[in-house]
Amino acid sequence: MRALAALVASADPDVTALSEIDAGDALATATRFNCEWAYRGGQALLWKRGAVAHDVFDLYLPVSALRPFARRGLLRVDADIGKVPLHVFATQFAADRSAIRDLRFARSAVRRVEGNVLLFISDPAPSRIGFADEGLRSVATAPRLAIWARGFELGVERSAESENGLGPLAVVRATRA
Repeated sequence: MRALAALVASADPDVTALSEIDAGDALATATRFNCEWAYRGGQALLWKRGAVAHDVFDLYLPVSALRPFARRGLLRVDADIGKVPLHVFATQFAADRSAIRDLRFARSAVRRVEGNVLLFISDPAPSRIGFADEGLRSVATAPRLAIWARGFELGVERSAESENGLGPLAVVRATRA
């Protein structure tokens, strides 16, 4: 938790996506940095209180018949950040072949929204499909992390596969396209 707190304090992000985190740790981080937050199935989104969240959708990705208790979430927060409307997604794909099902589910969720999108994916499936045909552009980060955006230019300030006991991380600045 200290490494996560240090990263959030140094980066001072408007939006933070966290994966493989417990609800209590997400709440503690949000409380410490005076953020609003949403959580589902190991995924958390935190955003500064200056952002206005209109809707929070917390879904589960399709479950594999072989792993009925391995539930992973797909979060979507519809917000205005600095008077810019934005749909923010966070999810984590499965580590096996069911990641293709996760990819299809995430693509359909992105397809349902119009306008600006930020999409954070932990353990993205190796695929030629991606989200480019949905109007999103990818930014290269750590191999186990993918960030896609529509309506924004993304610049990576820092990324690592692992740092201070944390998993894959990236600090990305988004500017209006």
